[in-house]
Amino acid sequence: MWTARSVVVIIVLQAVSAVAQTPSPALLVLNKDANEMAIVDPSAMKVVGHVPVGEGPHEVATDGKLAFVANYGSHTPGNTISVIDLATWKEIKRVDLSPMQRPHGIVTFTVENTTARWTNPSATRPPELRPPDGKVSNYDPSG
Repeated sequence: MWTARSVVVIIVLQAVSAVAQTPSPALLVLNKDANEMAIVDPSAMKVVGHVPVGEGPHEVATDGKLAFVANYGSHTPGNTISVIDLATWKEIKRVDLSPMQRPHGIVTFTVENTTARWTNPSATRPPELRPPDGKVSNYDPSG
């Protein structure tokens, strides 16, 4: 059962409909306690799918095709971002951000390719993640 304590964030996802029958629009909802992202059909008010993610999912951002989940962790600090294919409802990559911990405040933007950025207390500028290779760039731990 979803509780106010376990639901972290809701984001409206426009224009995604695919093989897994993702509704359009859809809501992407994170559940910290279950370590999952739920896909909700807001018209029917029903959860239509679940995708396992890393421990303590905190925020989600999307470009309409992929969802990026910041796995903040719980008692143990998290250090991963789950990349979810919204057409198949599967985690296609879990990117290890070590030595960074507790990714937070994730957003996506598209110039040539989708890029995800998040905040990190040990970086002076936001690190970036570029799919499909999942390489992390622009990380400056020196401050």
